[in-house]
Amino acid sequence: MNMKFVLAASLTILSSAASAEVYLGVGGGITRTNAAERLTQTFADYATVDKKDTSKGTYILFGGYAFNKNFALEASYIDFGKYKASGHDASGTSISDSLDAKAFSIGAVGSYPLGDSFSLDGKLGVGLVSQKYSCLDLACSVLPEKTTKKAVIMGAIGAHWYFSKHVALRAAYEHFGGADYEIERTDGTKFKKTADYGLLYAGAEARF
Repeated sequence: MNMKFVLAASLTILSSAASAEVYLGVGGGITRTNAAERLTQTFADYATVDKKDTSKGTYILFGGYAFNKNFALEASYIDFGKYKASGHDASGTSISDSLDAKAFSIGAVGSYPLGDSFSLDGKLGVGLVSQKYSCLDLACSVLPEKTTKKAVIMGAIGAHWYFSKHVALRAAYEHFGGADYEIERTDGTKFKKTADYGLLYAGAEARF
């Protein structure tokens, strides 16, 4: 009985190893976020808001290890872009701030094949979101640049099209929610807010 179990386990491992693949890819798309909106809510100085960026062009680099057609581990780097808010204070003086956001993530990917060339995918993991605050106009001498890094839960849904054994296209939406950031004046006063980032992209990958 034990020999049968060992043999079955060995065959399963060998089968998985035979179908395992390493893959690397790149993609581009659009990120939508409330980061600039949050900036206008951080300071009472914003009497009027003239501009608040809500979306930017984005790129993603990703790579992973596919154990089989149904499961993979994937890591990625995303440059969400720089989001600017601008307006005027009560006296009419210009005011402007920005957040520059990037993220690293690692997650488990589950795939459901629909035939030989198409699959639906879902990913759940952890992302480390880095947000760099910069004061661009008004009281910048007391508002130094500050970078905050926050670990958040991230998730994604998408699809794959396999053109050959080694080349595939993908389309996906990835969401990073609850990314806290902090702004600190030179007098020690701190402001804390939370931003969310959602990336819709298409990309290509090579499998080895």
